[in-house]
Amino acid sequence: MMNPIKFRVWATHQMFSVRSMTWTDEGKLWEVTARPVKEGHRLHILYPDHLSESLTLLQFTGVVDKSGRELYDGDILRHDDSFSLSVVEWDVLGNMWAYANEDGFHYPIAGGKMHGSEVVGNRYQNPDLITWEME
Repeated sequence: MMNPIKFRVWATHQMFSVRSMTWTDEGKLWEVTARPVKEGHRLHILYPDHLSESLTLLQFTGVVDKSGRELYDGDILRHDDSFSLSVVEWDVLGNMWAYANEDGFHYPIAGGKMHGSEVVGNRYQNPDLITWEME
């Protein structure tokens, strides 16, 4: 079974849940239709070229935490066994979703559910939770 392809987007200090994206023939992101994650139902159309800050697309990993919350690129996890924190990211060398902590290693994220971990924030809205230098 394939994982659903979903995205969130970080734009101008706000997280949005992506509803649709439009690309140019050259492969450049043209517009993103999205709703704010925390506030209600108002739909926004974001044009990357017209924003003072760039849009950062954050892909769903296909995995949920112990509470059933979806894991996205950039999410910060707290692990039950050590109470340590780590950040979800794409491991280019391993060609896989992984979490990385202050030791710099990438730990693979297997499909399904991460029973011993929970999402406690993300690197964009909660940068203070990350106490180490990110690459």
